[in-house]
Amino acid sequence: MKIKALKALVGDYGRLNKGEEIDLPKHIASQLLASGYVELVIEPEQTVRRKGKKNG
Repeated sequence: MKIKALKALVGDYGRLNKGEEIDLPKHIASQLLASGYVELVIEPEQTVRRKGKKNG
Protein backbone atom coordinates (compact mmCIF):
# COMPACT_ATOMS: atom_id res chain seq x y z
CA MET A 1 0.00 0.00 0.00
CA LYS A 2 1.28 3.44 -0.84
CA ILE A 3 1.02 5.88 2.04
CA LYS A 4 2.03 9.47 2.80
CA ALA A 5 3.40 10.46 6.20
CA LEU A 6 1.44 13.19 8.00
CA LYS A 7 4.29 13.63 10.51
CA ALA A 8 7.84 12.32 10.95
CA LEU A 9 7.89 8.62 11.85
CA VAL A 10 10.49 6.00 12.71
CA GLY A 11 9.81 2.27 12.72
CA ASP A 12 10.74 -1.10 11.25
CA TYR A 13 10.21 0.46 7.81
CA GLY A 14 12.88 3.10 8.46
CA ARG A 15 12.48 6.86 8.84
CA LEU A 16 9.73 8.82 7.10
CA ASN A 17 9.63 12.59 7.01
CA LYS A 18 6.38 14.54 6.87
CA GLY A 19 4.98 14.46 3.32
CA GLU A 20 7.14 11.54 2.22
CA GLU A 21 5.47 8.70 0.30
CA ILE A 22 6.40 5.02 0.54
CA ASP A 23 5.04 1.60 -0.38
CA LEU A 24 4.65 -0.64 2.68
CA PRO A 25 3.21 -4.10 3.26
CA LYS A 26 -0.53 -3.94 3.88
CA HIS A 27 -0.31 -5.06 7.55
CA ILE A 28 2.12 -2.26 8.44
CA ALA A 29 0.35 0.42 6.40
CA SER A 30 -3.01 -0.54 7.92
CA GLN A 31 -1.66 -0.04 11.46
CA LEU A 32 -0.25 3.39 10.58
CA LEU A 33 -3.50 4.39 8.85
CA ALA A 34 -5.52 3.33 11.90
CA SER A 35 -3.30 5.45 14.14
CA GLY A 36 -3.79 8.53 11.94
CA TYR A 37 -0.07 9.01 11.29
CA VAL A 38 -0.37 8.53 7.53
CA GLU A 39 -2.88 8.83 4.70
CA LEU A 40 -3.48 6.46 1.81
CA VAL A 41 -2.15 7.57 -1.56
CA ILE A 42 -4.48 6.69 -4.40
CA GLU A 43 -2.90 6.93 -7.81
CA PRO A 44 -5.06 7.57 -10.86
CA GLU A 45 -5.68 4.52 -13.02
CA GLN A 46 -3.81 4.44 -16.27
CA THR A 47 -5.79 4.09 -19.46
CA VAL A 48 -4.97 0.94 -21.36
CA ARG A 49 -5.55 0.97 -25.09
CA ARG A 50 -5.68 -2.26 -27.03
CA LYS A 51 -5.74 -2.84 -30.73
CA GLY A 52 -8.23 -5.43 -31.78
CA LYS A 53 -9.40 -7.04 -34.96
CA LYS A 54 -12.48 -5.62 -36.59
CA ASN A 55 -15.18 -8.14 -37.31
CA GLY A 56 -16.87 -7.66 -40.57
